[in-house]
Amino acid sequence: MPPRIGVLFELLHGEAIPGETFCVTGGGSELGNWTASQDPNTALELRTTTLNYPRWTISAPIWLEFEMGSETLELEYKYTRIRRGCDQVLKWEDGIVNRRASLTCAPGSVWLVRDAAWNNSSPSAVLPMSAVEIMSMRKMLDNTIPSQPAGVQWVPSTDGCLGAVSRQGSDSSVLLTPRITGNVFHEEFQIEREFEACWSPHSKKLADIAASCAEPEPEAAADYLSEAKKEIAKLRTEKTQMEEEITRLRCLLAKDSSS
Repeated sequence: MPPRIGVLFELLHGEAIPGETFCVTGGGSELGNWTASQDPNTALELRTTTLNYPRWTISAPIWLEFEMGSETLELEYKYTRIRRGCDQVLKWEDGIVNRRASLTCAPGSVWLVRDAAWNNSSPSAVLPMSAVEIMSMRKMLDNTIPSQPAGVQWVPSTDGCLGAVSRQGSDSSVLLTPRITGNVFHEEFQIEREFEACWSPHSKKLADIAASCAEPEPEAAADYLSEAKKEIAKLRTEKTQMEEEITRLRCLLAKDSSS
């Protein structure tokens, strides 16, 4: 099996109206071969949340194969804005040339390609992502990944799945991915498959990843909480400003109507 690397896309600022979403498409079968104009369903959808908007992020890594011995993998892509439904509309970033990003070919690694804004030609930032960061991003987007139970440590299991074992050494264990009767995976929770390259026996970072999952840094958690509080405060301020502006406009409309 050819070596693979994963890529995530993030658009920091993309304004959309209800019903619209942002997608990414580009060269290569994994990115849809630029066919979004013929079939928007081939574009890979980005997601956002109430707190994250207008930042859009793809929820799971796209795995790209490369030839053994290659040092970098060059990507060419663009974002599209799509309104789905009976009146489906697709808009391209027609104000800029095709976006490009260069990924280091380290088997099993995952990279985040971050862009400043829709239809903006600023250079892309390419950042390495750990398994912990990827799972945190996924949880933030859809809240499907369970939190770590007390006294349990996440570790790669012998069958390649991301499981957990008790720190007290008991035989009890849990799996990161929810299962249904008959030990069958839920199709929408294929976390193990997404991270199979990360948990390869050839990876030299397994011990570090397991340790970072088991013992999160208190200072990092405190910093994250502080940033989250600042973001919430900022959003509340913006909401108040918007409400004041709406009130002002209503007063102007009332004056115009009376006159």
